[in-house]
Amino acid sequence: MKKILTGYLIFSIILSILFYSLDGIYKVNRDDIYYNEDGVDILTKTEDKSFKIYDNGKWSEMFVTGVNIGLGKPGSFPGDKAITEKEYMRWFKQISDMNVNTIRVYTLQPESFYKALAKFNSKSSKKLYFMQGVYLNDKDISQYNDVYEKGSKIEKHFIRDIKEQCDVVHGKSDDNIYDVSEYLTGYILGIEWEPELVQNTNTHKNRNSYSGKYVKTENATAFEAFLAHSADELITYETDKYDRQVPVAFCNWVTLDPLSHPNEPDPREDMETLDVDNIKATENFKAGFFASYHVYPYYPEGIVYQKEYTESENPYREYIKELNNCHDIPVLISEVGIPTSRGQTHENPYTDYNQGYISEKEQGEVLSYLIQSIYDEKCMGALVFSWQDEWFKRAWNTMDFDYPDHRPLWIDYMTSEENYGLLSFDPDSENIEIDGDKKDWDKKKVLENDEYTVYMCNDEGYLYFMVDGYTGENREYIGIDIIDNQGYRYYNGVDLGCDADFIIVLDGKDNSEVLVHSYYDTTYYMYSYTHDILGRNPEYEKPDSKYFVSMTQLTSDEILLPGSGETVKAKLFDAGKLVHGKEKDNSLSDFYIGDGFCEIRIPYLMLNISDPSTGLILDDFYKNNKISWKQTDKITIGNNSQNGLYTLRLWYEPEYSERLKDSYYILKDYFKTLPGNFVAKDGFGDNVLSAYNTYVNVPIKASFEKTPVISSIYILVAVFFIYLLLKYGISFIRVKHMYYRIDKYKTELKKNVSLPAYKMKSMAGVYALYGLITENTVYAEELVEFLKKVDFSGYLKKNIYKYNTVMPVEIAIYCGFEEMCDDIAEYTLHYDSEEIFIRSIELLSIYSKEKLLSELLFEYIRRGYGDKRTVIKILSKYKGDREKLFRSIINTENEKLIEDIIILCGEYKMYEMIDYIRECSFSENSNIRESAVISLGKLEDKKSVERIGELLSDESSDVRAAAVDALRLIKNKSYDYETKIIDMLKDKDIKVRYLCAAYIAENSDVDNIIKKLEKENDRMSISLILNMKE
Repeated sequence: MKKILTGYLIFSIILSILFYSLDGIYKVNRDDIYYNEDGVDILTKTEDKSFKIYDNGKWSEMFVTGVNIGLGKPGSFPGDKAITEKEYMRWFKQISDMNVNTIRVYTLQPESFYKALAKFNSKSSKKLYFMQGVYLNDKDISQYNDVYEKGSKIEKHFIRDIKEQCDVVHGKSDDNIYDVSEYLTGYILGIEWEPELVQNTNTHKNRNSYSGKYVKTENATAFEAFLAHSADELITYETDKYDRQVPVAFCNWVTLDPLSHPNEPDPREDMETLDVDNIKATENFKAGFFASYHVYPYYPEGIVYQKEYTESENPYREYIKELNNCHDIPVLISEVGIPTSRGQTHENPYTDYNQGYISEKEQGEVLSYLIQSIYDEKCMGALVFSWQDEWFKRAWNTMDFDYPDHRPLWIDYMTSEENYGLLSFDPDSENIEIDGDKKDWDKKKVLENDEYTVYMCNDEGYLYFMVDGYTGENREYIGIDIIDNQGYRYYNGVDLGCDADFIIVLDGKDNSEVLVHSYYDTTYYMYSYTHDILGRNPEYEKPDSKYFVSMTQLTSDEILLPGSGETVKAKLFDAGKLVHGKEKDNSLSDFYIGDGFCEIRIPYLMLNISDPSTGLILDDFYKNNKISWKQTDKITIGNNSQNGLYTLRLWYEPEYSERLKDSYYILKDYFKTLPGNFVAKDGFGDNVLSAYNTYVNVPIKASFEKTPVISSIYILVAVFFIYLLLKYGISFIRVKHMYYRIDKYKTELKKNVSLPAYKMKSMAGVYALYGLITENTVYAEELVEFLKKVDFSGYLKKNIYKYNTVMPVEIAIYCGFEEMCDDIAEYTLHYDSEEIFIRSIELLSIYSKEKLLSELLFEYIRRGYGDKRTVIKILSKYKGDREKLFRSIINTENEKLIEDIIILCGEYKMYEMIDYIRECSFSENSNIRESAVISLGKLEDKKSVERIGELLSDESSDVRAAAVDALRLIKNKSYDYETKIIDMLKDKDIKVRYLCAAYIAENSDVDNIIKKLEKENDRMSISLILNMKE
């Protein structure tokens, strides 16, 4: 015995050292847990108009400060979820250093977000809390636009997504295993609801009330009742499953506020209301509700022109005051922002707090002023929109002119929506700065004459010019020819040297500007020719028009203010006016006159370049009678009757560097001095490890670095004590722990459980066992074996319809109750629950129940659940004869299922199905053709090459893309499709073009092909191939 104990003592010392030295998963104790009388964990709660947090053993009022974080970063759309853990860690540090306490996210985040948040908070001396949003499926809205329309899936899918998001936050999801629920201070459900959706839903007068366990309504509309039901589902789910309650809000905006705006010119902006005060917490919901609003100082017109606000020195504060006073619950301004774009989308003529054309310093100053107004009116808090610039965004007055599929590949400084962030992603490929220094101008010389030499370059944000020889003392013109067969060569009697579409007029520091040829003026085409808002001039509509006009952006149509009867004329922003200065002093600077030279930067959309990454420009809109695009990589520059040619640098992936804007530092200083700004400090210090708290993936070392010796001794003693328990007290511990956990789920269960037989006499007992098994407690495996012996599956079969949840299915999976498959399948068809369907299909897959599985899958698709990814993921778990199953599913003739089956045949190299897949390549359904081609490529089916070659000309771009990629994989030299694929480099679909470039880079003589393309002057295709080769 002594040898055993001595050996174990040595092992404990080694283990202690190892734990101190390495990173790993550990459990963190929270000393700030508050449990109510029902044993429910509450971190934050609302109390009258206050929002409170349980901190250091007491409730403290919390003024919420922080930022909204989106999913975008350069080169990616939000759906790509491309932000990495490393990036999130860096951002969290910067956000925390800004002296704020909260991050708000709108929807499901990548796992990297939750992992980084847990890791950051374990190391940081200041915690960052977060508020989790849940989106409403926009496809459902576009299909139904009425929550209660017959067949509408809006409510069902919203509640499904809410529960899935709850699981994600608690680390109980395939999408995330990191439990960050201890940092969650609130849910904000939904989106900026369109008034038409609210109006249509409110027609269902028989649905305008709701009463649940945690939520009820009073004097509500049908839409408010829908939100109440959704919240009740969330609170019930989280309380029952996780013993946690969190304050809840619903996303709202000025368009649906409960106030009246008599001067609102657009009826839809004031036609419906969403009053969250009609949604009440019952006595069972202790965390409470708060109101969440997006409020900007320039939109909508109703608050810009409301007399009560405009007569005030601070119109924004007047609105916030009225909004806060109309609610009985705390009001969070969950979005407040102002963009640093070069272009402008809307203006506030009373404050000049406009949507765009705001410098970074002005952004910081304005945001500080607005947040102070929110604070002074005793609101719950303010969250800045947004943390980072978002290149993928669009604005109403530029969205028709840029190429939507490539927005994330470049930054459009003329689009306000892309430039709200405190964090900028600066183009980094050329490293040009407008600073009066020539040292960074080792760029291409484009034009040289007796007076000037013009150099040019371009990056992901601007087209740059350096005019060597210009001193600012005289007026000079630089003509820019973007598109052939239009434009004009002369201006003010000066030969521009090209048929210019634009002119850079250099006229000293104060009078310089960019002019646009009238025929290429998008503002005139959209708002005079297409929509007669600004008035027409037929001379402007000629390709060789002699007119050059000021470059403008429409920011507002003519409006009639119904309250005052005043007419406000349409407003134009003078976008062509050039601002002189160094960019470090003014982020809006366009040019700087140095010692004998001038540097200029022009945003692409000012020159009708719609996608600089691929050389797309706006085509002749009059000739085509619409906005469309054409490709070029050549720009002609003219000056004093001479010209030169510049070749655009194109790219496949953007180069950029992160930079905190001037506004960040202004806000950092402001938040530091804001009274009542709650910032949680002292992270986790030397807290004792707890047996039942949250797993967090962070370094153990970080938790104990303050007291390494004491901590190491503690671990040594703890491990040794565990050994003694394991050897001598395991039975006692197991029984006591069983009672503890059962009590945690249902205290009344003790009278219903008789140890050691565990005969369950109530539904509460089943809930308890479900929790015990699925939480993977130390004795779960032993408990499962015991349940099998006492025929617990028989009990479940008899009582299965009592539960109306996924719980019996989960128990059957965890316990391996194969004998319940028939009962589970019947149970699943009885309820309208996607969650039950998914887990039931998984159970049937595990036990290879082919017939039942086919039936459930058919019904799963018929009911409109899920997507291709979900079905493929489920079927991948099938353990039986896949061919037999797949043929059984094919016999259902459900085309969506057939698409998934074909894809899986390729994934699993099922050559026995190849004849069927070949037949499917002739299907009239383009989705099935696409799936067939993808699988034939993965199966490297050389016999199908000829058919795949035919599909290179398919009407569907997805099929064409799949065909190119399949040929790339098959590599059959018997058929030569190289010439066809080279031609397809000009395909109208960008995905097809990229895949053609990949094919050529991998299978062809690249150098010879590039030589051919150079003769054709096809720079775009050359750039694609070289990018793919790299």
